[in-house]
Amino acid sequence: QAGRNPCYISILNIIQGEVDPTQVHKSLQRIRGRNLANFIPWGPASIQVALSRRSPYLSAGGPRVSGLMMANHTSIASLFERILRQFDLLIKKKGGTWDPARAPFMQNYLQMKDLFSSDEDLKDEFDDSREIV
Repeated sequence: QAGRNPCYISILNIIQGEVDPTQVHKSLQRIRGRNLANFIPWGPASIQVALSRRSPYLSAGGPRVSGLMMANHTSIASLFERILRQFDLLIKKKGGTWDPARAPFMQNYLQMKDLFSSDEDLKDEFDDSREIV
C-alpha cells in the first residue's frame, strides 16, 4: 500500500554484563553499513546504547550478558488500526447493552470516540502519519 514504509523512530539498547565496548561499536557500524535499521528521514538515525555492570541481584550461574531493546517504530499504526477494527466489531456485536458499572472503560472509549467524527477520521490520521514516512 502507498505510504507504508515502516521505519524506526528511535532505538535504545541496554546491555548488562561483561561486554566489550569495541564489540558493540563494531556491531553498530555493521548495522549502519548494511542498512539493517531504516530510520525516519526527518530525525536522527542513531541507535542509543547504554552499557551497565551485571546486576548484583542475578544468580551467579546466569547469562554473562543480557540486553533489552526498546524501539519506537512506525508500524505501530497498523496495530492500532487492527485493534480499533476489532474493538468496533465487538461494540457492534454487543450493541447498546454495556453496563457502565461493569465496564467503566466504555465511558472512556465513548468519550475518545467523540474526538474523531468517525472511525475513518482516526484511520486517516494514522494514514497521514505514514505518508510522511
